[in-house]
Amino acid sequence: MKKKCNAFILLLFTLFLVACNKGAPSEKDIIKDYNYSNFTKATLMESSETNIKAYSLKDGKREYIDEIEDIMDFKYSENILIYLKEKNKNKELPSTNISIIKKDKKIQSLDKYNSYIDLRISKNGNNIAYRAFEEDSLSSAKGVMVYNMATNKESEVSSDILISGNVYDWIDENNIVYYGAMNNSKESAIFLKDTNNNEEKKLLQINDGFIVYLESLDENNIITMKYSKDNYELVLINLKEETYNPFDLKLSKVFYSLKSGEDIYVMGKDESEKDCIYKLQLDRTFKKAVFNFPKNINSSGGMAVDENGNVYFLGYEVNKEKSKVYMIKKEDNSVNLIIDKEKNYHIYQKDK
Repeated sequence: MKKKCNAFILLLFTLFLVACNKGAPSEKDIIKDYNYSNFTKATLMESSETNIKAYSLKDGKREYIDEIEDIMDFKYSENILIYLKEKNKNKELPSTNISIIKKDKKIQSLDKYNSYIDLRISKNGNNIAYRAFEEDSLSSAKGVMVYNMATNKESEVSSDILISGNVYDWIDENNIVYYGAMNNSKESAIFLKDTNNNEEKKLLQINDGFIVYLESLDENNIITMKYSKDNYELVLINLKEETYNPFDLKLSKVFYSLKSGEDIYVMGKDESEKDCIYKLQLDRTFKKAVFNFPKNINSSGGMAVDENGNVYFLGYEVNKEKSKVYMIKKEDNSVNLIIDKEKNYHIYQKDK
């Protein structure tokens, strides 16, 4: 499902179509003072043929925010809203730009490259990481870049490491973790870089197989999936202690993961190719969180946790574009249907 995104952007784009040259990003004043408190930790998008409506989700209830435009992706933190807009459809890669709405009533547009994909934002939203492509070709990749909002400068995450696809994430405001291989070397590892002082270090050597998924859970823990010899291994890595802790859980793919208190929720695909959600603990124990209700889990619809630890996801009968909204209640682990109306939804999580 094509990801849609959020913010009070319909009015914004009507008044401020931001034209940007190929150099520094453009910046303009925004008349409307956006109420950032409307964007809670979990946001629901409801798409129709005519519009997209944004709602906050909290304690099993939704509250209307506003109508927005058709957006490919959306990221947000306490002070910043970031959305990815498709300009044109190309053969290999969509032509996109990044728009940034800041709390100080400024808007910036990044339009230097043909394509921006796989956005990741830091804890407070002051740094954005993305994969950049100069042309409509996968061979034109610039690598993983970081744009710093304070300095309005862009830099490459690493010139010495070939980062593997979208296997990277922020763990706090300045530190980004990623998997890749040293240039001119077959050795691969997980690396950590402090973008503030440009220090890079190797966290963990990967001797067998390679990492296909990586997500930051908090400042100390990341969850990864390693593939080796037709086997997938789900692993919790403690960055502070530099420990590697595999789960004895058989999944063939991970779509989303998040942390709710001391619990970790993972949406993935099990060995029978059935989409599933599991609840994991830091001690590597786990149990299934969702059984036969709903019938199917929408693995492209997102997953989010609210301020009180309730987890939201989408379920459907036949068609993913006709999903319903479900909540795993924190206090008793029950699965609750909270929006019965079938719609084309997507759920977004405020970045840590």
